[in-house]
Order: sequence, then structure tokens, then C-alpha cells
Amino acid sequence: MRILLTGATGLVGKQVGQALVGRGHQIFIVSRNINKAKATLPFPFQVFEGDFSQVDGVIHLAGENIASGRWSKKRKKQIYDSRVLGTRNLISGLANEPALKFFISASAIGYYGSRGNETLTETSVPGSDFLSQVCQDWEKSAVQIKENFPNVGSVILRLGMVLSSEGGAFVKMNKPFKFGLGAILGSGKQWMSWIHIHDLTELIVQAADNKKFEGIINAVAPEPITNKRFSEKLAALYGKKVRIMVPGFALRLGLGEMAELVLASQKVDCSVLKKQVFNFTFSTLDLALKDLKN
Repeated sequence: MRILLTGATGLVGKQVGQALVGRGHQIFIVSRNINKAKATLPFPFQVFEGDFSQVDGVIHLAGENIASGRWSKKRKKQIYDSRVLGTRNLISGLANEPALKFFISASAIGYYGSRGNETLTETSVPGSDFLSQVCQDWEKSAVQIKENFPNVGSVILRLGMVLSSEGGAFVKMNKPFKFGLGAILGSGKQWMSWIHIHDLTELIVQAADNKKFEGIINAVAPEPITNKRFSEKLAALYGKKVRIMVPGFALRLGLGEMAELVLASQKVDCSVLKKQVFNFTFSTLDLALKDLKN
């Protein structure tokens, strides 16, 4: 198939593009930095410049990095616009595309807000904070694809924390733990819902190939874990113990509103994936950490 991939130079996009090419698909990208794409992407691709003709499917992963700096008013607008307006503009560009078979869009478990010990499923109500509002409007933009293509397969993946040794949150967390300097954040009681990048890549590729995936899907492993247990397991991987606790107020003082990325509690259940019998290679954190250790 001819697949349009946005966010191709991101952590997930690189892996997805490589996997799709490996299965014989032809990849087209939209990028703000074509030179960067040519220099860094590990798979062959072609560049779309406005005309999305003859596209069989879209995998939409583009969005500003939410963890790259404090959330100033300007930064929050960039985060919002890159997802909400970016999705609307993409769908507008597909308006006259007769061959479209599927549209897969990223979202995030930030949709739920911070919910303590509540188990969250795809039918749980949204939160009310900044990230939740971004995700709600992002998803509303993505479902507009159905207005132009009523029969298209539409999938929205609410991504948990993606664990990868190539970048993202895990690489930032891993280094201090490796040297015995890892810390429990806040109370440590907040739930973390995660997914290994291998499983996320496989899920996206399967969603492109298989119409059994439809609608909202929590893209998380079946083992959510508290920050305290996550920290203890990561420290133990290197024969260390966690001896440091960073209070929530200190994180908020240093990171501002962005501190909610690590303090929010989201115990997310992958109920749809369980029903579809998706086979996780890394279903437990122990398996994931063992694979990612370096």
C-alpha cells in the first residue's frame, strides 16, 4: 500500500516507517525539515508536497514534543496547534482522495487527566487539565475523517509512555538510575501506564493491515505500575536501590505546569487490545526493562 506517514522523524515514526517498508509498503512523508528526514530516516520514502493523490492510508503521528521545555503560553499554543490544527489541515488535504482505506491517529492517555487509583478504560470520561483538553480536541479533529470518508477505517491510539532505548522519556530516566542516582517522584503512588516501542510499532502496523482495529484504543501494556515500583525495578536492574525522593512541590517549582507529566496518576487498562487478543511481546515491565537495559 501507499501510506502517508506524518511525524516520520520522531521516535515512533522512525520505527513504524521501517516496519512498514519491511512489509512491502511504500512510504510517503510530510515533514517540516526534509533535509533532516533524508539524513536520519532508516527507510526509503518519497515526499508529498501538497497533493495527497492515490494514498491508501494515513498514519498520523506528528506533534510538538510536550517535554522539551516549560509550558509557557507560547509553548502551549505550539503543542495545541501542532496536534489540533495540524490534524484538521491534514484531513482537509485528503478531502478529494478516493482511495483512502484507513486513517490512524495518535492521541495520548493525557486525555484522562490525573485520576488517582481509578482504572481507566476507553470509555472513561476525560479530564479537565491542559493536556486533557489538547487530547480531546485532537481526537475531535481526527474523527472528522469520517465526514469525508464514511467507510474509512478510523483508529485513534491513546499512547502511554513509550519505552525505548533510542530516545524519549526512558533514556532521560535511565541514566541516573544506572549510576544509583534515580529518584521516586512526588509521592510515588501515581500510576504510570507504558508501552514498549516494539509493541507500539507492531500495533500500528497491524492496525494498518487489519480492519479489526477500529475507534479508540488505549495503547498501553497490560501492567500499569506506580512510580515507586517503576523506580525500584529500574534501580534493581543495575543492582541499585532508590534512596532519593523528589517532592512534588520541588518538581512543580522547577518544571512548572509540565511537572504533571510525571506527577499525574493514570492507571490505564488496555481493554480493547485484550478483546482483540493483541499479543504483547513485552507485557510486563520486567520484560521491557530487561530488553532496554544498556
